[in-house]
Amino acid sequence: MPQMIALDTKTAKELVEVFRELKREVVLLREKIDEVPGYGTREWWDKSTKKAMEEVSKGEIYEALNLKDALRFLHS
Repeated sequence: MPQMIALDTKTAKELVEVFRELKREVVLLREKIDEVPGYGTREWWDKSTKKAMEEVSKGEIYEALNLKDALRFLHS
């Protein structure tokens, strides 16, 4: 025998809206997941390298040319 509960209209509408929002979020997450290539694949490495070079050119990442520079940066 199925179990049933009584809900007022306002609560039922709120639940439906919550489920709709969850569905939208799941769709967005799946789109993002599909955009990311598999870890370690050639496509992943190419995308990762391109992103890193863009960050370096913008100055967002410190680029150490040698060990001495890297250690100086880490100690600063």
